[in-house]
Amino acid sequence: MNEKQLEKFKKAKDEVKNHDFNTATDILLDLYDETDDQQVVLLLGETLFMDQKYVGANRFVEDNFDVFLQQNFELLTRIYEKNHRYLQLRIIATGLQNEDKINLLEEIEQSEKEYEMKEPNSIASNAREFMHLGAFSADRQREVIKDAEMLPIKQYLAGSKISLIDPDVNPVWRMQLLNNLMRLEFDEPVDFIWIDNTKHQIIPKEVADVEQTNAFKEIQREVNETIGQQDPIKAAQLQVIIKVDMQILFPYIDQVVVEPHKWVEVIMQKMFGDVSKTTSDKDVLKWLSLIDSIMQTLVN
Repeated sequence: MNEKQLEKFKKAKDEVKNHDFNTATDILLDLYDETDDQQVVLLLGETLFMDQKYVGANRFVEDNFDVFLQQNFELLTRIYEKNHRYLQLRIIATGLQNEDKINLLEEIEQSEKEYEMKEPNSIASNAREFMHLGAFSADRQREVIKDAEMLPIKQYLAGSKISLIDPDVNPVWRMQLLNNLMRLEFDEPVDFIWIDNTKHQIIPKEVADVEQTNAFKEIQREVNETIGQQDPIKAAQLQVIIKVDMQILFPYIDQVVVEPHKWVEVIMQKMFGDVSKTTSDKDVLKWLSLIDSIMQTLVN
């Protein structure tokens, strides 16, 4: 920070000492527009929280997640608890060890219990919509799933299990729910309808995340070697598209993408050239056609 910014920052700290968190927040918001100094970021997170601007604090933490995760973990968890971000908190807990993990899970359980006591009707309404997810349009399903992430774990798991075998739930959202169970390290067998419209069963904890699959890693290597050096912008665009495609194939990415180089070739031709020139990769084209049709359901 320059001298003028340091003066503003000192004034904000003085207002915090005087418990005038609203004024401090206003000063820090102006300062945040000028600099991304971590001192500003961390203090602004605190003043938003102390000023009871919990929704704003939640958005701010999301924008600066790594900073708070590494430098003010306690504030991050308190903000998430106030916003009932229980799913995200439990996912964070999977990355902790021993006593830290136990302590955070106990905090989450206590927060969930308090939430159930204070807002039972809100939870019941949220859970009811989640249990009947397939009754809504694809757009509304997205909103219901987002709201469901604020449910206590018991209701979240119950709704997820039902939605995963509901053929009227959009396949994209079914895979998102399954991915969330994987991130939660849920270690019980789960039934789900995959994009082939048949029922499968897996243990989510035993499934690799998209970026950890052999196929995805090999595809990334192929993209970097093929056009990464010559055209990094195209390479970045291609990697975004491929990751979306792989997310739709979750959790059977490695089983489907058996020849990653062919997938790179076909996707590149679809994006930057004439796909009709590809005549030997009908299997890849078949899967990509299915993925395209599924993605189209989100916009119709």
